[in-house]
Amino acid sequence: MAEELGQYGSRARSARGEAERLERAIATAEAARETDSAGLADLELRLSTAEEAPDDEPDVSERERLVEAAKATRQGEMDARLTLRTTEERARALNGRADSLVRAAQGRARLPGARNRAPRAADP
Repeated sequence: MAEELGQYGSRARSARGEAERLERAIATAEAARETDSAGLADLELRLSTAEEAPDDEPDVSERERLVEAAKATRQGEMDARLTLRTTEERARALNGRADSLVRAAQGRARLPGARNRAPRAADP
């Protein structure tokens, strides 16, 4: 009989511990439910406000106009850069040709009898 009483006492303590754990879980769940209920009320208010608001689509024509203007400006900039690069390349080529002609003229001036010769037309 004492053994049975010991077992019942052990079961009672175990059941009490389980009951306390369940009470804490219930309290935590109720607190979470209150927090969620407050959040739900806020969302419902926002939904009703959104439903009552006029359903006007924003005018995007100005934005589209600006996008097209930006594209045209970028294209103009690319064209200007290409023109600049082409002009720079031509200038370097002309500079090289001028240097070549100057060196050729200096080389002819060093030749014997160059002072007595008449100047020739420039080579094409």
